[in-house]
Amino acid sequence: MVKLVDTQVLGTCAYGVGVRVPPWAPTQSETMDKELEKKLKKLIDKVDKLQSTIDRLDVKLSKHIGFIDETYEGLKNPINTARKFFGR
Repeated sequence: MVKLVDTQVLGTCAYGVGVRVPPWAPTQSETMDKELEKKLKKLIDKVDKLQSTIDRLDVKLSKHIGFIDETYEGLKNPINTARKFFGR
């Protein structure tokens, strides 16, 4: 099992994974692991909710862009539109 150790105690400012843990260095307990699991689950749920919101907004925006493109198609080339209107 790989232990996580707060490397600030060891003189650095990151969490070390798979480093040799000195016997005096604090490691995470099972209570901390369960707490982290709960926080991770909560974050995953929030990310999933954000992703579904982004997906819905993407669909709406795509439909709106399509509508705008169709509505203003005639303005892209006004001379051809005028010819069609006057039948020439």
